[in-house]
Amino acid sequence: MDSGASWHMTSNRNWFYSYELVSSGFVFMGNDHALEVAGIGTVKIKMHDGIVRTIQGVRHVKDLKKDLLSIE
Repeated sequence: MDSGASWHMTSNRNWFYSYELVSSGFVFMGNDHALEVAGIGTVKIKMHDGIVRTIQGVRHVKDLKKDLLSIE
């Protein structure tokens, strides 16, 4: 989890429950490096206690090294 992240992001396309391609878009990392957003959608995550959480508005960023969950 990252309180500095603007959006939820993952590089794992297989995690998406729903998915929509994005024709253009970039996210900028803390070092000002730009990574292309390939799509956006919904991810379902099973927690340790068995509860399934649905996270909407997740960006698919292919070159992302670590998954990021934005917290407010």
